[in-house]
Amino acid sequence: DFAYNVEPDGRHVFVPRAVLGIVESSVNPGFQARTETFESIREAPSNGYVTDRVVPIAVGERYVVRSRITCVTIGVPKYGKIEILSFDDVARTVTFRILTNDNCGFKGLEPGLPDN
Repeated sequence: DFAYNVEPDGRHVFVPRAVLGIVESSVNPGFQARTETFESIREAPSNGYVTDRVVPIAVGERYVVRSRITCVTIGVPKYGKIEILSFDDVARTVTFRILTNDNCGFKGLEPGLPDN
């Protein structure tokens, strides 16, 4: 749902699908910067995602992410959280950790099964 790029000025960025010209639905994939620790991010919000411009990223930053609509039968996206761990400028790669909730439309972002 996004691409990774190193800009000519050396900035590392995530590029949402809409910026690449790929718009398929009313819900575009996007990023929302967060200040809490990775473990403290417990639930994804419904709105407020950056979908229409590149997202500059740096080591240690965390984001809540929303996918495109992947659950077609009920028309909802999936949610997750990402923490940037490192960059390899020679290989032009980014390493991050991610936790996704593969339950269509559910916004909980903690490992394991929910209490209720």
